Amino acid sequence: MRDTKIRIAIVDDHPAVSLGLSELLESKYSQIKVIFTAVSGMEALEKLESLTIDLMLLDLDMPVLNGEETFDLVRAKFAMVSVIIYTGFYNQAFVSRLMKKKVDAVISKTWPLEKIAHAITEVFELGRYVDAVTLGLRPEQRGQPSVEAGYVESDHSVLEVQILKMMCLGKTSAEISRLIRRSERTVEGYRSAIWKKTGIDPGNIDKLRLYALDHGLINIL
Repeated sequence: MRDTKIRIAIVDDHPAVSLGLSELLESKYSQIKVIFTAVSGMEALEKLESLTIDLMLLDLDMPVLNGEETFDLVRAKFAMVSVIIYTGFYNQAFVSRLMKKKVDAVISKTWPLEKIAHAITEVFELGRYVDAVTLGLRPEQRGQPSVEAGYVESDHSVLEVQILKMMCLGKTSAEISRLIRRSERTVEGYRSAIWKKTGIDPGNIDKLRLYALDHGLINIL
C-alpha cells in the first residue's frame, strides 16, 4: 500500500468542475489527496503561499491568468510543484506548445477518470506523463533536442534536476526520498537515469559536481 499520498490542487474557473473532480478522485483513488481547489490562477498562487502540494491540475482556459501564465508563475516561484494542464482543446498543436514550455503533462478534460488519475500518479512518480498524442510528436515538438546533446536542465523535468542537485550535495537516496516525498525506488530510478545520461560512472560525485557546474545546474559548492 502506498504510504505517501499525492497532494494535489485543482484550479478551474468552474467551481462545479473542480469540486466534482476533487470528490471523484478522493473517493476512488486513496493515494490522491486534494489539498485545495481554486477558481483562478491568482487564487491558486495565494494559496500556495501557505499550503504545500506536490502537483497542480491546472485548467488552460481561464480569465485574467490563463493556464499557461499561471504555470509560468508557479514554475518560477514554486519549482517543486509539478503541473498538469488539462484542457478541452486537446490536439497536437496545443500539446506541442505546452510541452515546449516544460509542462509536466497535458491531458484532456474528456478523458475518463481512470486515465486522469493515472496521469497524476505518473507525474508524481516519474516527473512526466506522455500519452499517444505526445508520443506522436517529433522530439523538437516536445521541447527536446532532435539530436542527443548531453544532459542539460532544459531537457528534463524539474524533479530530475532537483535530484541531480541533491546528489551533488552528497545526499543518499533515503534522504532525497524524504525531501521530495517519493519512494526510494523512484529516487533510485532517477539516479540511475542521471548516471546514464551524463555518462559518468555511478558514484563519482566529484565528476558529477563538475558536470553540473559546467552546465549551469549548480553554483560553486
